[in-house]
Amino acid sequence: MDTAKSTNHLRLSARLRRFLLAPILTTIALLAFTIHFSLLDGPRESLDFNDVSKEASYKSVLQHSDGSMDVIFNIPASSNLARQLRQTKHGTKDVFGNFKGFDRSGTHMNKTISRYPPPSAISENITGRRSIKKTLYPITLQSPYLINNAHICKDMKRPGMLVIVHTATDHFKRRRSIRETWANKNILKNHGLKIVFLFGLTNNKDTEIMLENESVVHGDIVQGNFQDTYHNLTHKGVLAYRWISEYCRNADLIVKVDDDMFVNIFLLLEIYFPKYKNNTRFMGCQVREKGTSPIVRDKSKWQVNRDEFKNMTHYPVTYCNGYFVIMSPGIIRELYRASFMTPFFWVDDVYLYGLLPYKIGKVKHIAISSNLTLSQEAGIKCFTGNTTCKYLGAYAFKEGVMEKLWYASLSMFKDLAAKYLPRELLLT
Repeated sequence: MDTAKSTNHLRLSARLRRFLLAPILTTIALLAFTIHFSLLDGPRESLDFNDVSKEASYKSVLQHSDGSMDVIFNIPASSNLARQLRQTKHGTKDVFGNFKGFDRSGTHMNKTISRYPPPSAISENITGRRSIKKTLYPITLQSPYLINNAHICKDMKRPGMLVIVHTATDHFKRRRSIRETWANKNILKNHGLKIVFLFGLTNNKDTEIMLENESVVHGDIVQGNFQDTYHNLTHKGVLAYRWISEYCRNADLIVKVDDDMFVNIFLLLEIYFPKYKNNTRFMGCQVREKGTSPIVRDKSKWQVNRDEFKNMTHYPVTYCNGYFVIMSPGIIRELYRASFMTPFFWVDDVYLYGLLPYKIGKVKHIAISSNLTLSQEAGIKCFTGNTTCKYLGAYAFKEGVMEKLWYASLSMFKDLAAKYLPRELLLT
């Protein structure tokens, strides 16, 4: 091998701890498969630089204070090179955070690899003393549940479906409306359908007391150890993935909705559940295709710092608008474990339904947006019209709209209502 070619062979580095904590990772959170090389000493084991470079979807160089330099290649998990690496002794890091193929006697191996945020980052953000932007990884990865109802799925009938509702601590009326309408337990109990509401911390002591009482009365809420704010929705979503992985692995379909969405439970049970319960590795939602959604840099509610997705104008992954998402349960644990390796990004839709699916690979996004609406007026018009409404989900933000859509759906879907509801709940 000539000298020129040998310089293009880079030995696998074990600087993983420093790499995981490097700020540059914020801009490469989308990566599915990371190969990390270092220009140190001479190659003991080698890969051809040109082969790696051709298949890399992202490349970067990271220089350390000691003068060493890391070349970072990000290879899609489905690529030929990634498959080859998984079958060889070259070190690779999979989405479960397991390290394979490293020579642990190597000079540069760090035996104290850390896959979790430092404790200071967790405590600082739980107490709210610092901005959430300081968090390196989602703080709900291992932080304790403050309220947990672990029994929810224990008696789930098969086939079974779990509905996850993202809600806020003080949204008592919305949760009550959902429980009294499309998520009424009198509907759910005979059809293997369970529901759980997720939220974070509140600084209001009276609200916290009411939440504890709500848990005792209804037994369907989960509270995580993070401040319940708009910029912490990613933490809430990771908490949902974690909770499902730990307490509801027997579900055949997962549905995630926001608490301002009305769900046409009759279409969900009759059409969508049978259609998708046997599908694997998919997300059904309003799909935002790769490269079509602009990254907001101007000061606004949706502003993204310029050091995140640096030099990019649009999000480089396909993702879901998260207000209504149907998911196959088989990918949930993978998504949760992938969050151990994917640096925190506050835009939850991009992180939960874009970056994490990209990380684990082979997740198909299925568009069902024609059956969803974020217009209250369109939803009311559809459910009160003369033709059968096609909407599976409709926006119901204003007080009273959830109930209005529910009673309209009872009237419109009389045959399905008779099939799924006890007689005493039917309109006379």
